[in-house]
Amino acid sequence: TYKHLFDWYGNGFESATQEITVSLDVTKINLSHENYYGTIEGITEGLEASGETDMVIVNAEVLDLDFVLADMSIGRYMDAWWVGAKILVPEGLSEAELEYARYRMANGDSWSEAKSFWQYKDSQQGDDRHFITVWLPVTQEFIENDADGILNWTYEFDWDGNGFGISTQKFTVSIDVNKLNRTHSAGCTKVIDKEAKEPECLVDGNTEASHCGVCGLILSVEEVVPSYNGHNFTEKIMDEDHLFAEADCVYYDRYFYSCSRCDVMSENTYEDTEGSELLPHVRTRKIDEIHLVSPADCLNPAIYYEGCENCDTVFTDTSFSDGYPKYHFFSIEKVTAKAGLGTTGYISFYCSECGACDESPIPIDAITSVTMGASSYSYTGKAVTPGVTVKDAEGKTLKKGTDYTVAYTNNIAPGTATAKVTFCGKYSGTYTIKYKVNIPATSTIAFTSNNTSVKIAWNAVAGAAGYKVYQKTASGWKLLGTVTKTNALLLNLTAGTKYTYAVQAAVKYNGKVYWASDYRTIDTATTAAATAKITATQNTSAIKLTWSAVKGANGYAVYLKTTTGWKHLGNTTKTTATFYNLKAGTNYIYAVRSITLTASKQFVLGGYRELITATKPATPNFSVSTSGGKATVKWNAVSGATGYQVYYKTASSGWTLIGTVGSGVTTFTDSGYTTGTKYAFAVRAYKAVSGGYIYGGYNQKTVTMQ
Repeated sequence: TYKHLFDWYGNGFESATQEITVSLDVTKINLSHENYYGTIEGITEGLEASGETDMVIVNAEVLDLDFVLADMSIGRYMDAWWVGAKILVPEGLSEAELEYARYRMANGDSWSEAKSFWQYKDSQQGDDRHFITVWLPVTQEFIENDADGILNWTYEFDWDGNGFGISTQKFTVSIDVNKLNRTHSAGCTKVIDKEAKEPECLVDGNTEASHCGVCGLILSVEEVVPSYNGHNFTEKIMDEDHLFAEADCVYYDRYFYSCSRCDVMSENTYEDTEGSELLPHVRTRKIDEIHLVSPADCLNPAIYYEGCENCDTVFTDTSFSDGYPKYHFFSIEKVTAKAGLGTTGYISFYCSECGACDESPIPIDAITSVTMGASSYSYTGKAVTPGVTVKDAEGKTLKKGTDYTVAYTNNIAPGTATAKVTFCGKYSGTYTIKYKVNIPATSTIAFTSNNTSVKIAWNAVAGAAGYKVYQKTASGWKLLGTVTKTNALLLNLTAGTKYTYAVQAAVKYNGKVYWASDYRTIDTATTAAATAKITATQNTSAIKLTWSAVKGANGYAVYLKTTTGWKHLGNTTKTTATFYNLKAGTNYIYAVRSITLTASKQFVLGGYRELITATKPATPNFSVSTSGGKATVKWNAVSGATGYQVYYKTASSGWTLIGTVGSGVTTFTDSGYTTGTKYAFAVRAYKAVSGGYIYGGYNQKTVTMQ
């Protein structure tokens, strides 16, 4: 029996719904599987249908459903049986009016479009009525889960899709599953999905799972069969596999218990008192841990009790000795007397087995020296911890931390510090060393100076709070002042004078100032003035410089200017210097610089004076030709010459300059001379230098004018 509700107008009002019931006598249905997807014949024989109106209200037409029993059918699809009922739509509803028809299960939450149900023409009737076919599933799950065996499906229909109950109708379809013939006919096959398995002691089992290989109907569902939750160790199996131990003098044959369900053996055993016999004790000597009375030591062999040959019984009434005593093993070292300063110590050895002491101790050499690298060390502002060396009578150096420790006191501030050496380990006693912590003198002092001042600078002393600066005078050291910087500028000094200074450092520790007992001195000197004048005399291959003496100068440095800079030619205490093997007609630039020596003979260079000079040009070779009262003089060019001068004279007159030409001219013609008269001519080269000219030598030639 299937009951359905219909809402023809789709307005959702119960007053417009109608209920129909479709009944099916399932006992008359042929359930054979020969036609898997086809419709089973004879379906109409057991079908009945009934319709029932819920209620009628004003202005609402209640529509009666018309069932066409000839179209009732049952079929198989997707592993389930389906019952179909064809329901004619009331006359007058057009195809357009059914466009929005919906359906839902009764009391369902939402509507679904029902277009897939509609057929808009009934070709058999030939009229305008339309129908739907409702297919209802009859699955094995429905059958097994229904308590009374009656399956019911209730549907609501909203024919015009407006959602109001006035146009809805419902019907119910019911089927009595107890009357279904579920026996498979010939042609069906049983497919086992999972074999049935019996439960085990610790593993779950399961029932068989199967389905029909033709129609797919589930025949049986797998179910878990719980395990026994443990073994049942109650079964006694007396065979070789279960034997634990054969009978001896104490126990009968012993076997393991076995599980009555799975043959797993227990760790527990039982005795076969009926099927086995105890053995008699047989005394024998056994050398093992069970029968050991006392192990061998350095003086005695091992002692054992007798035991049974057939079991582990120990007979404590008798014993025997076995083997020999052990040798002493003197492996334990102990200092029995510690060594000290001038005292020898000793190391004894004891047996690791019995504790006996050997009679030959080893001596520990006495300490013979404790030394420190120096007797004084520089103040650093931190603890001064010089190393200590400790040696024994064999000259071996002992190890700090193992053989001795050192503790220091009064070792930060300048003064006397103490290092206390405490011997340890194999040694004992103490030793004290005194040493000085001194403020060091500055490591270096350098100076720069000019004519009237000297500036000295020095390296800082670690932790220094200030420095005293002294000047050495004829009567001793004079304190000039105290500075916190590492330099001092001394003014108003005399040029070219020697001065000696000293610097003494001071440190401050815990509010107290300590001055260094040592200090650093430096010899300085102010620079001397430059020479007032330099002059030069020269020939073609040498130049002699002469300069005025400088007050306070201890000597002079002479330099030559080259293309790469000034070259130091040497120092002299004289006021002249001559340079040879020079090139004729060549410019040379010299400089002379005063030197002042410090008390320690360090050179201090003072002012300097430059001189630009040159060697004389070479004497040119020349010739003279005359004609018609004219004289023509020709000569060879001279290297480095700036120009040339041409002279003449007569027997009664001196030299007269008749022409000066540049360096590129090597000929000169002059006229106005008297024919038949003798004249002397000369040519000399000259070179221009700063402030004037340097003239070369000359030769003369006498000719008779033509």
